[in-house]
Amino acid sequence: MLRVYQGRIINYLRSNTNFKRKDPIDILFTLEHGRVWALISDGKTTKKVKAIDLIS
Repeated sequence: MLRVYQGRIINYLRSNTNFKRKDPIDILFTLEHGRVWALISDGKTTKKVKAIDLIS
């Protein structure tokens, strides 16, 4: 998934989050009540967004 949507994910992270370019970031996709969510974390902060917002 990362390989296909890497550019879109990077653009989302740069424009909608405060994560720094050199911060290691983990993205975990989960399914809750029929919706796919992305949990974005740098170890200190975690942000939960709809996966469709992340890749569109």
